[in-house]
Amino acid sequence: MEEKEIKSIEKDLIAFNRYGGFANSGKEYWILNSDTPTPWCNVLANENFGTIVSTKGIVYTYFKNSREFKITNWANDWTSLDLGERISGMFEGQHNLIYGLGYVIVKEEDKTFKKRCKIFVPTDTDVKVQNFKIENISDTEDVFELEYTLLPCLGVSYDVDSENITSKEYLDDTILLKNPYSKYFGDCVCYFSAVKNSSTKMDVEVNKDKYSIKVKCYLKPGEIARFTILLGAVEEENLDTAKIKIDSIKLKYSDIKSIDNSLKAVKKYWEEKVVRNFDTR
Repeated sequence: MEEKEIKSIEKDLIAFNRYGGFANSGKEYWILNSDTPTPWCNVLANENFGTIVSTKGIVYTYFKNSREFKITNWANDWTSLDLGERISGMFEGQHNLIYGLGYVIVKEEDKTFKKRCKIFVPTDTDVKVQNFKIENISDTEDVFELEYTLLPCLGVSYDVDSENITSKEYLDDTILLKNPYSKYFGDCVCYFSAVKNSSTKMDVEVNKDKYSIKVKCYLKPGEIARFTILLGAVEEENLDTAKIKIDSIKLKYSDIKSIDNSLKAVKKYWEEKVVRNFDTR
């Protein structure tokens, strides 16, 4: 956001400090200065699956048990900022965040691109949805690059469990991960994938050895690209059956309407839960 725009927003925020304040009748917390004293976090989760998003980036993601089966590494040391997931192309410059009930919106802008990302965990699917909207605001054609890299754990300890991870490239846009030596989660197939949501010219490159997915968008002036990075897990011993389930999830979130409807369901679920909890006090 421009400084003038930030100053305008500050006036309407409740309990504004030098970093942020509440908006939308307290349903959202807007962070206008991401250089917080410590990383301020928002936990997004359903019954089986969860992730933590901070002002510095994605902390980590888990399945079934936040300690026993971390999909990506969690390190309790904010001096080193050893994040379990890195997004090269966002969270790098000054950015703004909206922390909502069950979702996070990241806003970032430079001289060439306006970047938006909506992050949430659906109520009915064990996956993290990260929907990107990239607009070329310059006067010339340019290429936007985003690389999403995991520090996979698939267990309790990265130092111990990461050595047992097997990885496979699936199709041209997905990486499958498994820890067959896990005592309780050996049947879990984790995956991350890039799904296109627009007809914009776009290239996807996966690297199973680096645990990364790179997306390149070729944008003319004023053109908008939309794509989604999925990180999820299915509990299925048979790999072929797991692939069928994963394909179904990818297909669902290739459609913008499905993403919007899923996010609406998340907002409704958490708003009703919060209201209900307050009413019973």
